[in-house]
Amino acid sequence: MQSFKAKFEIIEASNCPLYQTGEGFLLTEKAFSPPDKKGTCLILVREMTELLFALLTETEEEMRNGRDLAKIYSCSG
Repeated sequence: MQSFKAKFEIIEASNCPLYQTGEGFLLTEKAFSPPDKKGTCLILVREMTELLFALLTETEEEMRNGRDLAKIYSCSG
């Protein structure tokens, strides 16, 4: 099985005290990496953990094909 890695870009930041539009972060099966020199939002990490479990259940075939699963996700924070 390939290791899981997903890249995210912030496309809208509505009064977010930590992140700005255009910044990005990385999610793997073992870590969450916020944008350089930025703190970690625990609300976002909680939601990303839930998303990680959902994404890990994607079919093996989709991951093997390297399919771009571009979707928009929203943070409740």
